[in-house]
Amino acid sequence: MENELIPVAGSALILLITALADYFGAHGARHFCGLLQTTGSWILGSFALMALSQASAWTAGDIDVYVNYNDPAVYAIIALLTEFFTRAGYRFQRGWGHDYYDDASIVQVLTFTRTSPVRFRPQLRQNVQLILDKTSSNQNPFPISVLRRFDLSCCCCAFNGVHLYQAAWNIIPMFFTQHDKVKLYRVEKYEDRGFVFLPEFGPDPLDPQDEIDAPVRAPQGMAPIPVPVHPLVPPATCQVIIRRTKIPCGRLLIGGHCPIHK
Repeated sequence: MENELIPVAGSALILLITALADYFGAHGARHFCGLLQTTGSWILGSFALMALSQASAWTAGDIDVYVNYNDPAVYAIIALLTEFFTRAGYRFQRGWGHDYYDDASIVQVLTFTRTSPVRFRPQLRQNVQLILDKTSSNQNPFPISVLRRFDLSCCCCAFNGVHLYQAAWNIIPMFFTQHDKVKLYRVEKYEDRGFVFLPEFGPDPLDPQDEIDAPVRAPQGMAPIPVPVHPLVPPATCQVIIRRTKIPCGRLLIGGHCPIHK
């Protein structure tokens, strides 16, 4: 697993801890990081991506905390994290629901929410999703099992309470869809945040008019059409370089130039 996760240090890690303090307070953020480390839980997805890309023009909608459902201590882990969220002022809101997970045999999602006590933002709602992942195995270890199932490659970022990581295949200046059920609104959401996707690499996103659960069909008498599979690039031993940086126009630098103001 360590060959597929590359650590990212410096200001990105500081930004992440600062963002956690906005949810839990400075002392609570330190306690929460300790809980992640001791329980083997991870923050995966957009919250870690927000820190890694050092975003200033957008913020993650929530914190997704992933727990390995196959861990023998899973119920104790759920109890510890639930107690922490409750003490931090969060209330259990619902037991199911996620942007793109729709199969309870893969994950179970517990959502906690509160109204932020930060001055001048009394109506800001903060959500934390506790996501119990059921897909890991010895051959498909947690949390790699989750990152490989994410819909967009740019979201393959992770934080375990100590280290911030990006997946080895995520160190490229342009990004791609990772499976054949990616919804178009998800791609558009991250394009609005400044990310650039390579249309020739990865399956095409599905428009809301498409039958999302329909399999790819071939003409009668022909073999099924295979789903494109992307290779893992670049190798895990490559040098870590954060290639995307915010500039005043709100876009991301690609190869040192803004796509709009070249």
